[in-house]
Amino acid sequence: MSTKAEQFASKIRYLQEYHNRVLHNIYPVPSGTDIANTLKYFSQTLLSILSRTGKKENQDASNLTVPMTMCLFPVPFPLTPSLRPQVSSINPTVTRSLLYSVLRDAPSERGLQSRDAHLSDYPSLDYQGLYVTLVTLLDLVPLLQHGQHDLGQSIFYTTTCLLPFLNDDILSTLPYTMISTLATFPPFLHKDIIEYLSTSFLPMAILGSSRREGVPAHVNLSASSMLMIAMQYTSNPVYHCQLLECLMKYKQEVWKDLLYVIAYGPSQVKPPAVQMLFHYWPNLKPPGAISEYRGLQYTGKMSVKRKSYSVEYKSVIVEDSQGKSLTSFCKDKKLDLQMVQKWQAECDNLSQQVDKGNAKKRKRGAGRQPLFPELEDIICEWSTDRRAKSLVMCRTAIQVFALAMAPQLEISPEKFKASQH
Repeated sequence: MSTKAEQFASKIRYLQEYHNRVLHNIYPVPSGTDIANTLKYFSQTLLSILSRTGKKENQDASNLTVPMTMCLFPVPFPLTPSLRPQVSSINPTVTRSLLYSVLRDAPSERGLQSRDAHLSDYPSLDYQGLYVTLVTLLDLVPLLQHGQHDLGQSIFYTTTCLLPFLNDDILSTLPYTMISTLATFPPFLHKDIIEYLSTSFLPMAILGSSRREGVPAHVNLSASSMLMIAMQYTSNPVYHCQLLECLMKYKQEVWKDLLYVIAYGPSQVKPPAVQMLFHYWPNLKPPGAISEYRGLQYTGKMSVKRKSYSVEYKSVIVEDSQGKSLTSFCKDKKLDLQMVQKWQAECDNLSQQVDKGNAKKRKRGAGRQPLFPELEDIICEWSTDRRAKSLVMCRTAIQVFALAMAPQLEISPEKFKASQH
């Protein structure tokens, strides 16, 4: 009969075989659910080891309500019912907040204990080999056609169960490895990536690396890169805030990491990084920019002026799009696909002219359009500059400025009259 270590190593070889079959398209190609079912063995085995080790620790730490090693017990379980490990010895009422409170209130001398000595208390299994295999399985998720969600959740869950068995060097690089999957994983797994990263991977990596005083851990040095990746590959501001607040909880001077993102990040990450910086650290706003940023809320995008399109422009776009791939056409023109489809549906309305007056030159379904877009842009820039200087703005001042600028744009008084209401 094989030993536990041999059985553990055999299951790892199964995972490696799955990886080769998917990578080289060797029949039969396993699905994501097949690989996830194999990973269930590892999560059950690791949790059972933690539960047995926790009973010994409870004898020396009677003041702890749950075993110290169980602080890493991943809560919640994966959403897939078939993947939930059945560990009867663990109290199902244990919550994440309780587990992390136990970790926070643990005796300080335990933190000084050698990590290698602590790992020697566990059975001698190939934990590092399992971790390396789990990292290679990350490459399979975007390649699979079935079971992507099951496999992605199982990899994260099994990795969370494996955290107590990894050394500090691996723990320190783990968060960056996991957040890099945002670039390749499908969007429906982004929530799981941020959730596991914020509740398990980052806290354990930062707290584990804090035992080595004077050595800047990789997890601290890569914080700005992790924020940059999150903002670049996810547009949901909830994920950005969740990751940032996790870093703020366990790391000092996170605002410097945001400054690195603003200074060196690509263009699409700068707006959310600026908004988050001023949202969480309002004292960093420049004195002259207080009015400019007044009322700014973090929505994941910088506020931009609403784009309006004239009826003539819509008609030209509808005519040019005939007989072409609408998706490629909209991408080339940098237009929203649904908006152009709406214009095509309103083609008959666009061709009907409403009579009399400049204000009635808008066609049905075209929405409100500016009659003089160049003048509007000049007024917007002028208003923004005055607000930045904390100057008083009123409707009369805008009217006077608009009337003064109209002749320079060859707009006759007959065509343009500033509203008095």
